Amino acid sequence: MKSVAIFCGARSGRKEAYRQAAEALVDSLLEQGITIVYGGGNVGLMGAIADRAIAGGGTVVGVIPPRPGRPGASP
Repeated sequence: MKSVAIFCGARSGRKEAYRQAAEALVDSLLEQGITIVYGGGNVGLMGAIADRAIAGGGTVVGVIPPRPGRPGASP
């Protein structure tokens, strides 16, 4: 496996355990050399995932789908 997509909230959630679990997942994936594909945000759990992966020297790919009504969006 070369990459894993992780899509999660732009909020951290009500419990610190959510962030800790997300970071533990990132650590595990980085140990295996797996690229992380995520929702592209820089806040909440998405931001925590990206920050952890970058700090760990991993490869991170952010995917932000276009919203309807914006240039490049599908109807």
